[in-house]
Amino acid sequence: MRAVGRLIARAATAFTKEPRAPSHLHLEPKRILNSRYEILKQIGSGQHSTVWLAEEYATLRKVAVKVLSDYVTSLQGVHAFELDVLKKIALNQTATHEKRLLHLYDHFLARGDHGHHLCLVSQPLGPSVLDIRSRTPNGALPIPLVQHITRQLLEGLEILHEKCKTVHTDIKFDNILFASHAESPDTNAYCAIDTVLIDFGTAMPEGTDHDRLIQPEALRSPEVLLGCTWDVNADIWNVGCIVFELLTGQRLFKPRAGASWSSEQYHMARIYSTLLDDNDRGRLIEFFRHGAKFTTFFDGDSLRVKATERESIQGILQHYGIYTQELDEFLVAMLRIHPNDRLSARQLLLLPWLRI
Repeated sequence: MRAVGRLIARAATAFTKEPRAPSHLHLEPKRILNSRYEILKQIGSGQHSTVWLAEEYATLRKVAVKVLSDYVTSLQGVHAFELDVLKKIALNQTATHEKRLLHLYDHFLARGDHGHHLCLVSQPLGPSVLDIRSRTPNGALPIPLVQHITRQLLEGLEILHEKCKTVHTDIKFDNILFASHAESPDTNAYCAIDTVLIDFGTAMPEGTDHDRLIQPEALRSPEVLLGCTWDVNADIWNVGCIVFELLTGQRLFKPRAGASWSSEQYHMARIYSTLLDDNDRGRLIEFFRHGAKFTTFFDGDSLRVKATERESIQGILQHYGIYTQELDEFLVAMLRIHPNDRLSARQLLLLPWLRI
């Protein structure tokens, strides 16, 4: 793979917005890639990549081939780290949790009309959590299934955070897939099928001062909103938000702009009104004061936009009729406003709610 290394070494542009429309590799069924994989059909696409189902000649096994745009290929190892992260995962997954993160089988370069395209070969997977939610009346899933998804997601994050030293940055329902389709239409049947965290296209190595905008808007953590440096604790916030949504069918925070406030200011106001411990107010201000967008949200020590009423996770769970002390404890442990106060994936796995 020296060619990959030489190609990657030439990249010098920040991975923000592509300078032109992304050039995807043109593929169609029966096309052969790397003299090894026969393309069967397209199974996914995005701004920066396409995904294809293929068959490996030698073994006849089905594989998924993710083909990056030429631009994103040029950024690998400099401003994007998908290949690096997948290699780390392959080295660090344990026998117990070997299926929790996408497993890289192979990688190679394919030449296109405008440059090279990095191709990442992995196992084909089943439906996403988003797909399963779409089968329910309100998007909520049965509690045992939510516990199953959450437990396996945290097992994957334990490896990603502690062994791979990597922040995923984009944990959402369509990036959590089941390993296969269930034979029964009953959603509870997925309790017997492993989940796999995918899409490391925006993953970043921990240990540097990250402050760029990450995460889906409604799942964005306070430190990201404020423009502070962030780390693996931002992923933990993501998990807290999606667990709440899986249980209730509703987003915990719904950013929206008003006549005199931005959607981000409203988002922070709701975070404070729901999660603030008044004893932490001064400590939080000192932390947030280092954020690039501090004055967007704060006037001195006070929020510029404030919610008209206070609520709590306990009260919200009671409203939905799903409150238990164990669930309240579990969610609050992930949704603490100061990132250093959130429990790690390893610690969360020991809490009672996941062990019921």
